[in-house]
Amino acid sequence: MKRNCQFLVSWLLYPATDLIGQLITSNFNPYRLVALLLAGGLVYQYEIPTWFNRLSEVCLPKKVAGLPVLRHLTENRDEQLGLNGLARTIGAVFYFNPFWIARHMLFIKLATTSWSELMPTMVLFWAIILATKMFILNLPIAVMGNFIIQDKLPLHLRYAGSIILSTIFSITYALAYAWAK
Repeated sequence: MKRNCQFLVSWLLYPATDLIGQLITSNFNPYRLVALLLAGGLVYQYEIPTWFNRLSEVCLPKKVAGLPVLRHLTENRDEQLGLNGLARTIGAVFYFNPFWIARHMLFIKLATTSWSELMPTMVLFWAIILATKMFILNLPIAVMGNFIIQDKLPLHLRYAGSIILSTIFSITYALAYAWAK
C-alpha cells in the first residue's frame, strides 16, 4: 500500500503543483505538464527515497564520536552512531541543491522551448543562475521543512513529507521560471 501511494504521488503531485504555478502565471503548456509527469514518475520517485534511506542508514564507528562537530550530528544506534535529525536535515537541504533545481528547470525548458532555439551553454547557465537564486530564496523554508521531515517523521513517511514540501517549491519554481523567461 505504501509503495502505491508513493507511485501515485510521484506521477501526479509534481506536475499538479507545477500546473498551479502555470495557472497563476497564465502560462499553461501541456508539454511541460508531461515533462514533469515523467520527471516525477521516472526520476524523482526513485532517487529521493534512495537518498533518504542512505541518510538513515549512515553509521559511524564510536571512535568518530570524539570529534566535537559530530557530537551534535549523531545519535546512538547500538555500537555505532547514526545521523540525527539535524544531520539528515543538512543532507536533505544539500541534496536539493541548486544543481538539482537547475535540472528541474532544464526539464521544463526542454519541454517548452523549440529545439532549434536552444543554445545548450546559455540554457545551462540560465538554469544554474535561476536555480541558485531559488535555492537561496527558499532556504529558510527548506531548512525548517526538512528538519520536520527528517527529525519528526518515520523513514517510510519522509518521501511523502518531502513531496508535500516540494509542492510549495514547485509553485515557486514555476513562478520563477515564468518571470525569468
